[in-house]
Amino acid sequence: MSPGQAIGWPGPLAPLRPSKDKAVIATALLGHSADDFGTKLDEIQGLTTLHDCVALVVFDNASLVPAMRQRHVLFEYLPPADSRRRCPALPWHLYDAMRIDSLDRKWRPNVVVPLTYESIEFCDRWNDRIERETAGGSAIRNG
Repeated sequence: MSPGQAIGWPGPLAPLRPSKDKAVIATALLGHSADDFGTKLDEIQGLTTLHDCVALVVFDNASLVPAMRQRHVLFEYLPPADSRRRCPALPWHLYDAMRIDSLDRKWRPNVVVPLTYESIEFCDRWNDRIERETAGGSAIRNG
């Protein structure tokens, strides 16, 4: 039994890493409901076609997992805001910093694009990390 199955998570915990010869654009859908999710995925897939890159979606709504898998989207899940409100004593700012570091090392995106208002601060912190690392910069960070 995989760790994901042990906690009731359907399927593998992490998707496969994208090709190292394509740039990665990370997008964030934090605080997003399932209402217009198909439209947002179309927008994301349009970005990948336009820029010949791979898209990663970072989101916090577990009900979106089946749609992500059905459309073969690379994704990462974060705890939603209501979890954070239920546990205010936890150092969420440290969790976010460690998670951004982990996601960045795993996916090496060139840019992180917020697709919801709730995603802006998270994306700004991640983009700041990317800018610090690529000050002398290469076009594709995956290599």
